[in-house]
Amino acid sequence: MTRKRELRVTAIAISLMISFAAASEPFAFAGTSSECEQEEALAETIEEITGTDNINTDVYSTDKNAAVADGLDAEITIPKDGEEAVIVDDGEGTALEMFLPQEAENAEGTLTDDGTIVYENQNDSAAIGVQPLQETVAGVNFESVRTTICIADANAAKEYDFQFDLKEGQKLVTAADYLGEEYDTGEVYVVDDNEEIQYVIDPAWAKDANGDAVETHYEVSENTLTQVTNFDENTAFPVVADPTAWQVTRCAGAISWAVGSAIFSVAKLAKVKKYIKAMGGVKKSAKKYIAAIKSAKKQAQKEGSKNWRKYLKRKSIASQFGSSLLGFASVVSGVDQIMNKCNF
Repeated sequence: MTRKRELRVTAIAISLMISFAAASEPFAFAGTSSECEQEEALAETIEEITGTDNINTDVYSTDKNAAVADGLDAEITIPKDGEEAVIVDDGEGTALEMFLPQEAENAEGTLTDDGTIVYENQNDSAAIGVQPLQETVAGVNFESVRTTICIADANAAKEYDFQFDLKEGQKLVTAADYLGEEYDTGEVYVVDDNEEIQYVIDPAWAKDANGDAVETHYEVSENTLTQVTNFDENTAFPVVADPTAWQVTRCAGAISWAVGSAIFSVAKLAKVKKYIKAMGGVKKSAKKYIAAIKSAKKQAQKEGSKNWRKYLKRKSIASQFGSSLLGFASVVSGVDQIMNKCNF
């Protein structure tokens, strides 16, 4: 089925968390007495793995949408029809549309008690769950959508496609291609025609029921991101894998802009890439940096100083956020284009 939509870039953080969970029994949930109970049991399976702390429960349903979540900076709509797009709208005329894997097709999304929307086809080996999330880091809001795939058994598909309708000039590119193999963070980026990062998809990971890692990786083809998780009949289920796709915030946007620009010398750029890799990628770097700035300002205020930037280079920051953050701050704190957008 061909899907064409016009993708508009949002000005807020957007997250798509894709979790794979396999259960030892089919999703018919034998022994339950109603469709509602089946859906609640599926949601409970998902929520046991993902947790519920950041689920936005300020939601309502409409004729077309299983859930509409009013976030702090965005409205997230999750459709009843599994073939329709999940939309994150900032209310200012920009929106991101993302389509669920084919396992959600011909399924109706149902909002369950703790805020998970589930899409279940009785004849499929996988079911889909979607959760609207919201998170605040040092006063910065992150509106998020987490999509979970629950795999019924080892015979289920290992590949799941997430299609993004990209604007003209945008493309998906791996961190290995963008940053270089040496600095590969495992992320995938959506970049524009100026090679500036617009969206970040966090590194793929997967663990089995025993907490052991399961090999997983991304494959990119045009505007489709595929996560491949290599479980087998000997894997301890459930298997959980969790990439996260989101649009860069002002701070992360400034960091990614600097990486792609000529503002740093070759030596300093290498350091920045090294620190970003050590901190787990662009998104985590931005989150840590925002929190570190807030901490530095508190320390400066406590000591009666107005020069809070120098506190970013202190060991007390390293003790809270790690030595990589300290090194990162020492390189970028003098760059006004970054500081102006990371200063909250």
